[in-house]
Amino acid sequence: MKKYLSAWLLLFSGVTIFAAEPEIKNNYWAKEKNGTYVLSTGVGKTGILSSVFPMKKGEYLRITYQVRGDGKSGLFCCTSGFSDKNSNLYSYEKAAASGKRIHYCYAPEDAEIKLQIFGKSEKKTGSLNISDLKLEKSADFKKLNCSPYENQSWKSCFQAEVSTVSAEDHLEGGTALQIRNGSIRNGGAQTFSFPLLPDSQYRITFWAKSPEGCRYTLWVDGWTPNRPHWYSAFKFSADKEYQLKTLELKTPADAAERCRGLARLRFQLPPNQTLLIKDIVIERLEK
Repeated sequence: MKKYLSAWLLLFSGVTIFAAEPEIKNNYWAKEKNGTYVLSTGVGKTGILSSVFPMKKGEYLRITYQVRGDGKSGLFCCTSGFSDKNSNLYSYEKAAASGKRIHYCYAPEDAEIKLQIFGKSEKKTGSLNISDLKLEKSADFKKLNCSPYENQSWKSCFQAEVSTVSAEDHLEGGTALQIRNGSIRNGGAQTFSFPLLPDSQYRITFWAKSPEGCRYTLWVDGWTPNRPHWYSAFKFSADKEYQLKTLELKTPADAAERCRGLARLRFQLPPNQTLLIKDIVIERLEK
């Protein structure tokens, strides 16, 4: 029998509020009193949370939630409903670790969207909890924090080692993302996809340092299958102490079509080099 949860938290950036309750597709997800969704250990089967709601052309959807996992359970977040399948969100983790998740989706057309979060625990040992689920719809997320400790959805590129380390030598302390490229080719790390409006000016700031004092490239990449590739590349030098870096860029007028309204940051460094980055902020500037 289907069950419905009332604690799917819907918060918005002062633009649009919509109401939807997630549906448990089977009994493998359970809800605790504090609103946390728990995938029972030892099940070895997939539990599904889903919700259906409308989106208007040009809107963005932001999905955030906290994950507590032991690294032995799978996690899959996706949307469906757009006629162009490349516009749907697709995020898969074979072994989900604890931390925050942030996903964005852009609507190229009016559509009824289905959001699903799948969890699969391994038999006997796997465990997976999801809490603080939030959905936000907006025509413009003007300022974004893409720092790695704010979101676990970063990915390694070309076998570089990516980890979160202490930034005690930074003036504000905290943590930083460490990218260690031990391969014989250029490697690095890539962010989750984030919104970029067409024909707009953006400023990106971040702190960076390197024990070796390396040179590196930051790519703003809007690659989408079967569409003209848009990207911008910026070269930097990192010292042995943290320095604040700033860049500005202009997005193409057809970014919504070429990039699905989304892009990624990719830090790329030479072989046998290490780069530490923190406090990445992306801000759209007023015209």
